[in-house]
Amino acid sequence: MKRLLSIIFISFMILSGCEDIDDHYSSIENEAFLDVLNDPNMVYLNFKGHSDNWAVVNIAYREKDSDRFITKIFAKYIGEKSLPTGEISSVYEAGGITKSESAIYTDVPENGMYYLGEYSSNELMPLITTKVKLQIEWNEKSEFIELESK
Repeated sequence: MKRLLSIIFISFMILSGCEDIDDHYSSIENEAFLDVLNDPNMVYLNFKGHSDNWAVVNIAYREKDSDRFITKIFAKYIGEKSLPTGEISSVYEAGGITKSESAIYTDVPENGMYYLGEYSSNELMPLITTKVKLQIEWNEKSEFIELESK
């Protein structure tokens, strides 16, 4: 009986952790990308990933009749310490493209969401299989996050 209760408890904790991350992704999508996600003329791919301190959503999108696509990246701080201010920098790598961004936050952003930049290109839009990597640096800390298409 104790073993069964332990298994149920562990299963609940695992599922609760997944649900929390999905909630963070959903809040980023609802606040940052809702216009793209609801536009029937847009084609898009979501790439998502998380670390101990960050949940990240990267969306690549284009109009159906366009070759030019745009990629935007937002991160939400999910760490246990207070929301960071100061310089937040990131290095984005995907499909042979590397881009770095940096911003100084004098105040905590609303809902803990940080805009990590965008780029546009006339090249092919990323594929579902594209490997996307992101490094975030803040307050003398650094984390690497691999994003997957979801």
